[in-house]
Amino acid sequence: MTGKFQEDDRGTGRSTGLLLQAIGGAALAKGDEVEFVDHYRHTYYSAGIWKEYLESIIQGLRLRMTVRREECRVFVRSCLSEQLAQGRATP
Repeated sequence: MTGKFQEDDRGTGRSTGLLLQAIGGAALAKGDEVEFVDHYRHTYYSAGIWKEYLESIIQGLRLRMTVRREECRVFVRSCLSEQLAQGRATP
């Protein structure tokens, strides 16, 4: 075991899959927030890194979503509710 990570857990894509799952969940949540939870416990520092990763993926995919950090938690929200209110999207 190296630090808190086991060698066989590194590079498996689990965290990437969970990042994409949170983005997909937010896209389907019609404006509600979805919490991103990694398979390792979040710290204040790691939550900041996950927030940056989520923002980078969302920007790369050209999605209209917001990401916010609340202490050690990270949330993703689609801007669909705002688009619906402005008449730019259909439910």
